[in-house]
Parts: sequence; structure tokens; C-alpha cells
Amino acid sequence: MGRVYKSSRLSDLLFAEPDLITVASRVGLHLGAGDASIAEVCRDRGVDAEFLTFIINGYLGEEREELPEGVRRADVVEYLRRTNDYYRESQLPNIERHFRALMHISQGQESNLSLMLSLFMEVKEELLQRMSDDDNAGYLFERLNDSERDAQIEDQLHDLAGFFIVHLKGEYDSNLCRAVVTAIKTLTKDFRHNRRLRDLMSR
Repeated sequence: MGRVYKSSRLSDLLFAEPDLITVASRVGLHLGAGDASIAEVCRDRGVDAEFLTFIINGYLGEEREELPEGVRRADVVEYLRRTNDYYRESQLPNIERHFRALMHISQGQESNLSLMLSLFMEVKEELLQRMSDDDNAGYLFERLNDSERDAQIEDQLHDLAGFFIVHLKGEYDSNLCRAVVTAIKTLTKDFRHNRRLRDLMSR
């Protein structure tokens, strides 16, 4: 997918990249965009279109050296705050719920799912601590920036998904495995985007 503009049709973007549904929801946009452009949807719902296109392009992989002119730091902070809430209240519990359901119905002494769950719980705790630090510091990213720590969390998430694909043993439910791997990879992509935002905010 190429660069997104304010004239781009929002429904086309959400259809092509379903992960953007949760991204849009963090700025107050939901499904049912019709044929409207980003600019039109944002105008109708009181959202800054410049900010949303910046967030979407960043999520799709665009890297920047600084915040674009017209994008307010306060909007980025609020987006990151809502993202942390999304991780805590939705994404992490969703992964753990699927993980435990997978373990419950899987069989065989050769299964190493308990080991992988332990690995997930470790990275979950690290991510929760990272978010707690954000809350306690009031999202002052100049003091919070720790690229090495964030890179380690991202690597742990990436490795966990790879562990499933390469090293899973025993009998297991393929659909639940796919759900776990997909959710972990989605979280990894999301966290990578937020790392770039955090880096911009700390400059």
C-alpha cells in the first residue's frame, strides 16, 4: 500500500489493512465510514485529519525524523495513552485467553505450550511495567525514552511468534494456534509503530 493522504477513502484503507481498525478507534473513529475520505470523516467526527494520516502512514511503515508541521504533541501523547489502555484491556488479555484455551484442549506429553505461555507471561509483565512507567512519569517521553528496552520487548514478541511456527510440539488446535500467532504478530507490529512515535516524542 502506498502513502495515505487526507483524500484517501477511509473504508478502502480499513478493508485493505484491517489492523487499522483498532488504530482508527484510538482516535475516536469506528466502522461505518461509507465512501467518505479521511478528511471528510475527520471533519464530521471532530478528529484532526493531519494527525490521523500521520498515524496511519507511520503504522504502515513510514519513518520520519520529526513530527510533521501541524501535528500536535498532545494528540500523539493521547494516542499513546489510549494505545497503552488497548494493550492492557484488550490485546494482552486476548492473547492470554487464546493461549490458555489452546493449552486446555491440547494433548500430548511432548507439548511445549506451557513453556511458550511462560515466555509470553514474561514479556507481558515487561510490557505492563513499561506502560506503568509511562503513567507514573506523565508521558514525559524526554525522560522515558529507552530504545534498548523497547527493542528488547519487540524482539521478545517477534521471537515468541517464531517459536510457535518453528518449535511447537505435540497435538494442538490449529485454529487456536493461528489466533495466538496472529494476535502476537499484530501486537508486535503495533508496538514497533509506537516505538517510532516514542522516539519522535523524545527528541
